Amino acid sequence: MKITLSLLALSLVFIACKTNNKTNTSTTHDYKVHPNIEWSAPDGFPLTMDIYVPQTGKKSYPVLVVYHGGGWCINTKSVMDSLSIYIAQHSEMIVCNTNYRLLVDQDNTVTLDQTFEDAINAALWVKNNISDYGGDPTRIALTGDSAGGHLAAMVSLSNQLKVKAVVPNYGVLDVVKWAEGGGETGWLKGRGFFGKEINLQTHPELYEAMSPYHLIPNAEERVLPPMLLTVGELDKVTTPESIRAFEAKLKENNQPCEYWEYKGRPHAYLDGHRNDFSGIVTEFRKDAPEALDVMIAFLEKYLN
Repeated sequence: MKITLSLLALSLVFIACKTNNKTNTSTTHDYKVHPNIEWSAPDGFPLTMDIYVPQTGKKSYPVLVVYHGGGWCINTKSVMDSLSIYIAQHSEMIVCNTNYRLLVDQDNTVTLDQTFEDAINAALWVKNNISDYGGDPTRIALTGDSAGGHLAAMVSLSNQLKVKAVVPNYGVLDVVKWAEGGGETGWLKGRGFFGKEINLQTHPELYEAMSPYHLIPNAEERVLPPMLLTVGELDKVTTPESIRAFEAKLKENNQPCEYWEYKGRPHAYLDGHRNDFSGIVTEFRKDAPEALDVMIAFLEKYLN
């Protein structure tokens, strides 16, 4: 359970704090999907991803790795199917929508650091294999929603993979505060993020090591990839205040970031199904495209 995030010195870049940029996504094109590719099987547990390739005739495409949400305990990559199709149809990016081990998998024994290991190993697999599908391994970006936003941020903070941009959508970016607020119980069965005998009081260092907020280096030590932080105005799960706190921490350390707040929307507006989370109904066709257009415009700035 030892986690290390070593630092690599890079040159300082500018900071942008807000964006309202959108891209023209009025046209669509065909895509090809390579479904359920098994990229790993830790302890015999198979992990798969779907790879969506735009059919626009290019020899090589930038790549977006997607991590689904669900409190690290529920859902699969299928909840991000609609998002993956939309991006593959409306941009020229290959989309890799991946599964990872949930905390309740393997008889409720998976720990949060193992989930992070799966997330980074998925991205490394993409880097090493995506050229077989027409992808450019030098142009990789990351995204995810909620718990998946946490994983995207964590992978970008690791020095094991250099990525071009990151979009944590309404992400859990401070695991310490999440645990303090009772989020650790959630769907877990009589245990915490690291098992039955470990908690925030006994092992705070483990929670900090899995908390992006506590891992941001100063830009003089290492410059992070540009981040677009998005959240719904009415989100009561990962509140705008929590995302703003992460933005402030990035700014304090001179890291490049942009912030976009979705007016009138709650949590989980990118889910591929009807959702009445927080008592406000969201539907992908109605709610997701506006946010995805903002995300695509941001990613194209750094991937093309």
